[in-house]
Amino acid sequence: MIQYLDFTRVLVGDNYSMECVIAGWPKPMVEWEKYGDILPEKRSEVVYGTLYLYNIRLDDRGTYICRASSSNGQSDIAYTALLEVLGKKKKRIIGEMNVLCSDRTTESCSTTRFINSN
Repeated sequence: MIQYLDFTRVLVGDNYSMECVIAGWPKPMVEWEKYGDILPEKRSEVVYGTLYLYNIRLDDRGTYICRASSSNGQSDIAYTALLEVLGKKKKRIIGEMNVLCSDRTTESCSTTRFINSN
């Protein structure tokens, strides 16, 4: 049973956490998995049901699944999260132009635009 689907966009290099709140007695153990893959080694950890991903990479995109189990058995899927990873934007000078700053002064200014680093 899927409780809800969360869709999130994060940038390469950022950290991100996903919380899986499960109630029950005895208290269930929460496990996270990445659908069709494994969790990133050394860049992820689960603490009290929350999955922490560090230094996000493009290959971290995908669906993450939270499952709960206790001595009474394993639950169905409790929570799924779809993570989309975007490349960081870089600032790049693309040219120079003269801009009239007042009635008598011309100043040289740089123009910039952001490009996607993917």
